Amino acid sequence: MIIKYLLLLIRYIKEGFSFFFSLPLRFVLFGLGLSAAIFLFLIWQKARRKEEMKVRTLIPLAVLLLYLVLVVIITTIARTPRPARRYDFRFLHTVIEAMHGSGYAVKLIFFNQVLLSPIGFLVPLILEHRCSFRDILFLSFLVSAFIECTQYIFLLGLMEGDDLIHNCLGALAGYGLALLMKKAFVYRMKKRKK
Repeated sequence: MIIKYLLLLIRYIKEGFSFFFSLPLRFVLFGLGLSAAIFLFLIWQKARRKEEMKVRTLIPLAVLLLYLVLVVIITTIARTPRPARRYDFRFLHTVIEAMHGSGYAVKLIFFNQVLLSPIGFLVPLILEHRCSFRDILFLSFLVSAFIECTQYIFLLGLMEGDDLIHNCLGALAGYGLALLMKKAFVYRMKKRKK
């Protein structure tokens, strides 16, 4: 079942890339603007801590920026405008629908959690694990709120409170994975020294 969802996600990513080259310049600049804002936030974090940018942090930063452009394309630009603005702020309604057997709700929860998990995974690599749970929560909340507000303002989809919650949970799961990998790496290095 998870493989089916991953294949569907890969299909959406492929569609996003093919759609990217047929976009008006303003939409491309919109996605690049979001990525630039995230880039400046991360640089500010480094400067605040008086750290230099190293080559090993530039690769995850480039991957994160490209990923954010793709996320903006998939969640806003690639969508067809609807005739009216729509929103749904029922608390955890998709979880309740999933518990009642809705396959669509399960898919929605899965995609929303996967959507921002790279933020939680890559930002600690960029900041060399000097970011906190709160930093990841704040950054994922900002990106998710930006996407949801953009969808609402430009009539590009349903603005949902659940999406915000699931996006943040996904980013925190990515952060947890980054911390686990760091602990495993440190443990391995200590064992090697012995």
